Amino acid sequence: PLVSKLNSMTQTLATRLNEQHAQGMSSLGVVGANMFSLGSDTNYAENFTLALTSSDQIAAAGRLKIAPGASNSENLRATLSYGENTSWGGTVEGSFTITFTSPTAYSVTTGGVTTNYTGFDINNGIVIGDVKVNFDRAPAASDTFVVTSNTSGIGDNSNITRISEISEESIFESKKLRDFYINEIGKVSSFNNLSKMSAEAKQAVYDNAMTAKDKISGVNLDEEAADLIRLQQAYMATAKAMQTASDIFQQLLRIGI
Repeated sequence: PLVSKLNSMTQTLATRLNEQHAQGMSSLGVVGANMFSLGSDTNYAENFTLALTSSDQIAAAGRLKIAPGASNSENLRATLSYGENTSWGGTVEGSFTITFTSPTAYSVTTGGVTTNYTGFDINNGIVIGDVKVNFDRAPAASDTFVVTSNTSGIGDNSNITRISEISEESIFESKKLRDFYINEIGKVSSFNNLSKMSAEAKQAVYDNAMTAKDKISGVNLDEEAADLIRLQQAYMATAKAMQTASDIFQQLLRIGI
């Protein structure tokens, strides 16, 4: 189960990182490719590797950039986010211009065609395909914003910022990455302690069984070892006495007794 959880976490993390990376633009002017590879089988944690081969391939910038009109309301700021269209095919959107005709109405011009909209809500922003335009305050009439492709992939770190924020998303069994990791590490530690306790218990059972066996068979290894030492000492003493007797006998022969 622990290995399965680790594989699941790795798969979820890699998939989410790859999805977000694909929404950005690299300094090479191309949409981000997969950051990580999971291999061809389900051992995701073991096969988890970096797929990028160069830092130039990191899609740190957003694939689009937005510029406010020169006569816009003071301090009005707009940002772009992505992921509004699950069927987005990876093609960078064309340029478009947003022009507000009132605080709640605006038009979008793309490819020379202008479409009017009403009912603008700052909390919902403006969604165009896979792109969402967010505003930090309510726009006024005549405020304009021009959105173009970020072909150079520089001057913008919005996508790498989003990638760094993935760790705060509750996508790992409704937990953040850090919380999920700590929880699983705790399980591993508990499992390790239980395994150690189990091994100690089995050793105790084995020792008790051997003691019981020795009692039944009438053999005590400690006593047998002590007897063996005593016999060895007696043998050595006897051998010494025989050697001494032999030496005395030889001396008697030499003096002719």
